[in-house]
Amino acid sequence: MRKDEDGRAAMPPDAAIAKRVREILASANLSEVSSKDIRKQMEEEMGVSLRSKKAFLREQIESFMAEAEDSGEGEAEEAADAEASGDGDGDSRLRDKLHSAIRESAPSKKTKKKGLTGLQKPCQLSDVLEAIVGIPQAPRSQVVKSLWAYIREHNLQVPEDKRKIKCDEALKKVFNSDYIDMFSMNQKLTKHVIPLDELVYEAGAAKRKIKDEEEDEDGKEGLAERAVDRETRAANRLARKRKAEERAEKKEEAKKARKAAGKSPKVSGFTVPMKISPKLREFLGTEESQLSRPEVTKQLWDYIKSNQLQDPSDRRKILCDEKLEKLLDCKSFNGFGGLPKLLQAHLTSTRK
Repeated sequence: MRKDEDGRAAMPPDAAIAKRVREILASANLSEVSSKDIRKQMEEEMGVSLRSKKAFLREQIESFMAEAEDSGEGEAEEAADAEASGDGDGDSRLRDKLHSAIRESAPSKKTKKKGLTGLQKPCQLSDVLEAIVGIPQAPRSQVVKSLWAYIREHNLQVPEDKRKIKCDEALKKVFNSDYIDMFSMNQKLTKHVIPLDELVYEAGAAKRKIKDEEEDEDGKEGLAERAVDRETRAANRLARKRKAEERAEKKEEAKKARKAAGKSPKVSGFTVPMKISPKLREFLGTEESQLSRPEVTKQLWDYIKSNQLQDPSDRRKILCDEKLEKLLDCKSFNGFGGLPKLLQAHLTSTRK
């Protein structure tokens, strides 16, 4: 076990990890073992966490599986040829090998169909990789298998070290290198092999982004419309304010002109002087023949309050004294609603 300067287990080199992966797979049941099982076993053996090497481990497993499948097919073909030609008649080893290859290649009736795994999922290939494989889409396992078939067909493995591949012009476009080893080949394939479900997701994400942008534009247009509405309302308020100011100015000018001409100010509504009856004039103690309704009401309330004529239990009720009873011809009344009605007999409009 390799250790670092602090005495802790050091991360083994990639070559050692790849070698041990192949050793484990060579003796394992490939239909049952998983990449997680292999990683856990190696972590126990090496005393170090291999979580950071998950992708590398998966690539080595894929490469081994592709090579094993290719090798198995070759052995089955050799065994079939030998049996057909009669060579090795009675050779139990060749018969066993043929029968084993047939059994392994035949699907089991008891095996349930499972969904596509990561290695079996269809992928979109880059143009340079498609030129080698010959098809635009294929599972990653098929891509690795086809690459190894291409490498062997063109004798691209270095004789001194068959783990090393000499890249021809087609492979150079894929790996961007003159040489590549079998341990890093799968890793560099990643950018050329894109699962179709990821492309679908990216297309959906692009559509959602466009939709969000359109909604943002709609939102901006709505904000712009609301801003225009606010400006319109503000302009209308300003216009109304200016009209009111103009009316006030004209009114003030008319008032000044009337005053300059020696005319009395124009009055209207409740401020218009009214002719008062002799009884009311006597009650108020005035010689004026005309007073406005508000002025008469004010003087009457002053009299009521100064003589404490409000009922203590209900101050809205007025208890008339002798003088007030003589004027209004009643002993009591509601001060807030009854007084204007009682005054009608003593006030006469001066309008013609």
